[in-house]
Amino acid sequence: MINIKDNALFISDAHYNISNRVELYSILKTTQAQQIILFGDIFDLLFGYISYSIKINQKLIELINSLSSIKDIIYLEGNHDYNLKNIFPKIRVYTIHQQPLLVKYKNKKTLLAHGDIFGDKKYKSFTIFFRNRGINILLNIIDNIFLNNLIMKKLILKMNSKKICTTINNFESIAKHRVELYKQKFDFEVIIEGHFHQDKKYTFDKIEYINLPAFACNIRPR
Repeated sequence: MINIKDNALFISDAHYNISNRVELYSILKTTQAQQIILFGDIFDLLFGYISYSIKINQKLIELINSLSSIKDIIYLEGNHDYNLKNIFPKIRVYTIHQQPLLVKYKNKKTLLAHGDIFGDKKYKSFTIFFRNRGINILLNIIDNIFLNNLIMKKLILKMNSKKICTTINNFESIAKHRVELYKQKFDFEVIIEGHFHQDKKYTFDKIEYINLPAFACNIRPR
């Protein structure tokens, strides 16, 4: 079981791109933490087999790869960044199918996940389709060779206009339901997730649920 250090740096949902949340670069570059846990959606758009998405994020990719030679970095793929193992060869990358990750944190059995688990059948089908390696390679050929990256450029514009910092009014009940779903498969004391951008903590029947703040909304890691 992986041991997470008490002083590890947790960063979730930074939604970094070349014009937004650029503070992430300097924070990662200057952190003294020897262990970094990236909870997914660190990039606004980064797909392992889509060349344009790699190109526009190259600066931060190179920094993370450089840090991976001297720091322990764990990357939990999100719904905006996936198929990353070929991009970050020295990092422990966990796909959605490998999440939640069971670790020991502050002497407690803890589950770590981006959070886009337990979606309905439509969402699950959607994510399986778009995370598929072959689909990504085909999309890259079409978009890069024939469309001059038009699809990716439109996605970038859409992401830049998307409102991501919102309050979910019934989030406590959502969190409680998620804990029950996790309990069906795992034995744990704490669950830590990103994805929802809520920065909330609850305790349900002695199990602690933590939803991390979105870096994109706070411009500060926890």
